[in-house]
Order: sequence, then C-alpha cells, then structure tokens
Amino acid sequence: MSGLLGERDEHLRYIEDEFPSCAIHVRGNEITISGADATLVSKLFEELTELLQRGENLDRSVVIRSIVMVRANQSPSRILTEEILRTSGGRVIRAKTAGQRRYVEAIRDNVVTFG
Repeated sequence: MSGLLGERDEHLRYIEDEFPSCAIHVRGNEITISGADATLVSKLFEELTELLQRGENLDRSVVIRSIVMVRANQSPSRILTEEILRTSGGRVIRAKTAGQRRYVEAIRDNVVTFG
C-alpha cells in the first residue's frame, strides 16, 4: 500500500489536490472514495495498482502522467508498460505518453521511405 500511496502519502495528497471534489479515505488496505469524480479516481487507483503489479516504480511523474491519461480515458498500465525496445545494455525503452505510443505504432504500421 505504501508503494501506491507514496512515501509519507505524497501520491495520495497529490491525487487529493487534483480531485478536490472527492474525499479519499484509507484504512489498512482499503481505499474509500466518494464525490463527483469518484469513478475517475477509482480508475486511477486501479491503473496505479496495475502498474505496481507489473513492476513499475511509482514516482510523482508517473502519477502525474497517469492522472492525465485517466482523464483522457486512456490506460496508463497499458501505455507505460509496453516495451518498445531494449538497448544493447539491457535497458528497456518505453513510451511515456499516449502521443509517443501513437507515434511508435505509426512507425510500426507504416513504411517509412527516405530518398
């Protein structure tokens, strides 16, 4: 749960600031969400949980990108974990935004000719 909420609940506080119309209560391993954006915040926590289960390290930038993606009805757990390529040193390259992901898909799906 600490990975999801951040060190000293910093992710939780940031999410609360981004969704002021929601009340988020954490007790043990249970998160209760109420308010106008409750469905959106619930989806955000589901996506962040999925990212953690896939081995991603949640830092503030990942939480920020995830909020933007969830608001745009996109899936951060799918976009941020898809491996584009692996360097010779073994480092994994991934798209960080939906726009980068669309760009990579366009390159994969279309022939690029230089002349």
